[in-house]
Amino acid sequence: MDMLRKNCRGLTLVELLVVTCTLIVLISLALPAVQATRTAARKLQCQSNLHQIGVAVANFYSRENHLPWDYYLWWDIAPEMEVSNRGERPEWFDAGPPMIRCPDDVLATRPEFTSYIPDFGSSIWPPNGVVISENPGWHFNCRKLSDVTDGLSNTAYISEMNRSKDVLKSTQRANFQGGEELALYNYLENANKNGLFELKKGTPKTAMRLRNDVFFDHLWDPNESIVFGLTTPPSSYHAGGVNLLMLDGSVRFVEEHIDHNTWRELGSISGDIE
Repeated sequence: MDMLRKNCRGLTLVELLVVTCTLIVLISLALPAVQATRTAARKLQCQSNLHQIGVAVANFYSRENHLPWDYYLWWDIAPEMEVSNRGERPEWFDAGPPMIRCPDDVLATRPEFTSYIPDFGSSIWPPNGVVISENPGWHFNCRKLSDVTDGLSNTAYISEMNRSKDVLKSTQRANFQGGEELALYNYLENANKNGLFELKKGTPKTAMRLRNDVFFDHLWDPNESIVFGLTTPPSSYHAGGVNLLMLDGSVRFVEEHIDHNTWRELGSISGDIE
């Protein structure tokens, strides 16, 4: 018995420190992988949200034979998402379903906020995307899929908006008309490179409400900042690009360094960016 007691000993301080350091190293190696997995899962959930919205739009189209009126996009497709009866005010104006918010959108803290907005197009005026003008004022009617000549899989419809990004304004007077899209793009690139933008004061970082009065455009590239009065590019909480719902219902992740002409073509129902 005495011999057994003599052979039993505890861990020394050095051994304890070695074990502790080993555990710390293993945990530090595992945490980035866990975080990356969670980030990828949230990105996939965002894509799933857009896919479900696309299914709702397709069901609406099969019933009405036209796309939803973009200003009331969520109102129109609410019955297709089974959150209201047709013709009724959707209850989600007070309690929106999770599918209308990106899981990474920390600013969508109220249930009537949405992370997704429809596409205005790649032109300054008139719109050449899913929004169509009835007259020079801001009055829109609804597109039909037969209006799209560039293919539904090549035409953007709905994307994301990261409202944690600052809204900028130009320090120089800038005024561009329809047909001057390339000049505007060159101006934005030059102004950004040479520090000719400043923060627009009084612009709260709030989420869009369900009655959309905001559209994104293709005048500047994905994940660039909104420049007040000039461009509203889509932006996301996902590194490297934005999720984009196409008119055929597919969802793509568009990289922020996409060729600018390719990006503009995705915003046009005809593919014509001249």
